Amino acid sequence: MQRSQARAAKDHPDAAAEEALDDLPLCKRPFKGTRGREIRLQSNLFQVVLTDIVWYMYDVEISTANEQMVELSTAGAKLKDRIQSRRLNREIIWNLFKKHQDKLGDAWPAYDGRKTLISTKNFFDEHIFTVSGRNEHGRSRQFIVRLRRTKRIDVASVNTFYSDRSCPLSPEVLQAANIVIDSALGGLFTAVNRSYYAEKSAIHPLGSGKILRSGIYTSLIFAQWKPLLVVDKSNTAFYQGGSLVDYIADFLGDRRFLTSGLPMHKLNLISKDLRGLMVRLSHTSNGRCVKIHSLTDRAANSIDFQLSDNETTTVAKYFEERYGQKLGKLKYPHLPCVKVVKSNGTKQDFYPLEVCEIKENQPYRRKLDSNQTREMIKKCQERPDERIKQAVDNVRTVQQASMQTLKQHGISIDNKPIETSGRIIDSPVILVKDKKIRVSEGSWRQDAFHVGAHLDQWCVVDASSVGHLSRKLADMMYSEARKMGVQSVKEALAIMQCPTDSAEMILSKVKSAILNRGRPMMAIIILPEGALDRQLYSQLKRLSETTEKCRGIITQCVLDSNVRNPKKLTPMLINNLLKKMNAKLGGINNAIATVPGRFSKSDFMILGADVSHPGVGDIMSPSIAAVVGSLDAIPSKYATEIRVQKSETNNRIEYIMDLEEMARILLEHYMKANQNKFPKHIYYLRDGVSSGQFDEVRRREITALRNACKNLHPEYQPKITVIIAQKRHHVRFNLIGSDKRLGGRSGNVPPGTYIDRDVVHPENFDLYMYSHQGILGTSRPTHYHLIHSDEEEPISTDELTELIYHLCHCYARTTKSVSIPAPVYYAHLAAFRAKEHVKGELQFTSFERQSVSSGDSEMCFDLAMYQEMCKVDERFRKWLYFV
Repeated sequence: MQRSQARAAKDHPDAAAEEALDDLPLCKRPFKGTRGREIRLQSNLFQVVLTDIVWYMYDVEISTANEQMVELSTAGAKLKDRIQSRRLNREIIWNLFKKHQDKLGDAWPAYDGRKTLISTKNFFDEHIFTVSGRNEHGRSRQFIVRLRRTKRIDVASVNTFYSDRSCPLSPEVLQAANIVIDSALGGLFTAVNRSYYAEKSAIHPLGSGKILRSGIYTSLIFAQWKPLLVVDKSNTAFYQGGSLVDYIADFLGDRRFLTSGLPMHKLNLISKDLRGLMVRLSHTSNGRCVKIHSLTDRAANSIDFQLSDNETTTVAKYFEERYGQKLGKLKYPHLPCVKVVKSNGTKQDFYPLEVCEIKENQPYRRKLDSNQTREMIKKCQERPDERIKQAVDNVRTVQQASMQTLKQHGISIDNKPIETSGRIIDSPVILVKDKKIRVSEGSWRQDAFHVGAHLDQWCVVDASSVGHLSRKLADMMYSEARKMGVQSVKEALAIMQCPTDSAEMILSKVKSAILNRGRPMMAIIILPEGALDRQLYSQLKRLSETTEKCRGIITQCVLDSNVRNPKKLTPMLINNLLKKMNAKLGGINNAIATVPGRFSKSDFMILGADVSHPGVGDIMSPSIAAVVGSLDAIPSKYATEIRVQKSETNNRIEYIMDLEEMARILLEHYMKANQNKFPKHIYYLRDGVSSGQFDEVRRREITALRNACKNLHPEYQPKITVIIAQKRHHVRFNLIGSDKRLGGRSGNVPPGTYIDRDVVHPENFDLYMYSHQGILGTSRPTHYHLIHSDEEEPISTDELTELIYHLCHCYARTTKSVSIPAPVYYAHLAAFRAKEHVKGELQFTSFERQSVSSGDSEMCFDLAMYQEMCKVDERFRKWLYFV
């Protein structure tokens, strides 16, 4: 007990301050914005009407039955071996309600496939049922289902809120209504998170055994005047069903392995790609399905085991003797087997590749390679008007699929898209040296940097054999750098050939060219095509930015395809490379001429923060938190702090655990850059937070920021404002009427447009904003939430939109406004770069191989080791090394 209390005290060092924040409501919406020109928009949101009825919420537990469980009463026993498949869970509940109509009546419920069931009937407090069915492997089984009533939900409270605001909005109604709407779709389609994919939906090949399928996304929200349903098209990569052998051939891009076997490096790649995939066994009578753990190092004709009579045989021989009449002789006994590990880890089974067929409708949850990503982007491009039209079609699909369920639960959905209005505000004026530049449609031209960095020692390394083109690249770089105002620029110290995949060898070449060890060396490295997928890029960044032996080397990579193609090797390419190089060396590419409104009246600091999480199924890797802090009044210069974080029970920590120390260090950097002045205002821009996490992030992170300030001086209490930026949402808009002409060739909503009415929250301060020019497909606005402000005079909508829009013009990589404020973008890039550092460190090490092959979730996690992997050279932390 004392230990748990001590841990709790450590986790919550300032519980009183956090509780005080708990009692504060989120910032309320001010008056609508008035600046700018009004335009008309159509959305992919649809009105929902909720009838004044009562719903009952039930907790659902489903597990595989055994003899003891069948005899259980309802008295509080905990069910084990819970079923994970949402599709199987739905089938079990369907069978339950068909079989037990005497107890449950004809009220078909809505069920999310996991833990929650919604019904208009009040059945009982708790009951346990036994249901027959087939498990995930196709075998007949008995299942135990426990239903326990948890909540009574009065839907009428929502209508009362919208009529006179006399009662609060109920999050339970929102949760339950989403379950009702999704329920029928989940029974008919393949569910992937909140999206649903029909089995006969259009398929587009992506290469390497992956296919693209389009589906339907739905989500109910409480909007300003009524509940609205967001309906959008979603796109997800799936595994191509069929023969596992054919899949591996597609993955490798050739079929020679069928005769020559699989070399170890390819075996490891394929094994990692297949981990967790369900395959159907063709030699079984019922088409049993199993989950792949990995591929074996040895071939089917080399893996031996003992039979029940103690005779030893191989996997290949066993299958030929036992199933030869059905399968015939194995074609590929020299290939590895699929290894399947039982849930308790005590037993392993092996199956030849050729008896395995990939089960259909399995989403691919890992990162696509560069070719697949490019193909997916190409296939997903739709103009805004086409996307809204698709949303209308999807609403009709939802209405038809869910007709009975919706009617029974008192929900109706209109199929006419909600129309609203937005406002377009003016772009800021860009400052380059003493020259003011006007922004047009989100972009501008500039022929110099605001502050040029020093580039007195640099080299070019050709790792891809582009020959004389490396000299051409160097000459163009020198000429363009002088034009752009880069300081102390000299010709390249060396142009070296180093055609290798070894990052150490490349950087060793660079070290040999350094003259002044006290100044950083910029190395322009020409990478071969596919270097990003082969991890050469990750290794270069890790070695140059985090290791002592390569200290002082800054790398700028360029793909050989950009150098070899004369249409790409242009001054524009060189200019784009120089933008990154100037920022990495501490220069300032451009600035905004004036800081908007109240923000110009006092010393302020901008903090941008993000947390990057490991991929789905990755239980070993930690989350990585990044925070950047502005150092100047423009603001264009930033310092960066990175932390690795993982709790005792979970590697996906949503709040930034070490924010107090990170903020303190960034404040110290600010003071050193500003004659020991404290910022009077801190504007904290946070990315990667879902609406359900607002309270925790606000409670923990504002407390951390305040403590960081107190640590610098007990009386230091700056005004803190917290703004959340969300990009992961499905709300889209389309220009309508005479305003369609503002969309240009792409038809997208123009930059500078914000929406703060009709489709936003009924009480809290949020808005949608377009700050970038959409070129292809449908632009996505960023959803901003102002959740906390210490300002005595509340920030207005006009002030908030102006601040956001100005910050979107300060991004060092480009002369265009971007979709999110530059400090948020930088935090995202810094966190991603830290992931590259970790990836580069773990690549080809025994640690990674063990984590991939053992499946041991209890393996020791060394937080200090991961933190050391992400530790960047001290000098680089005050420059934008990650751009």
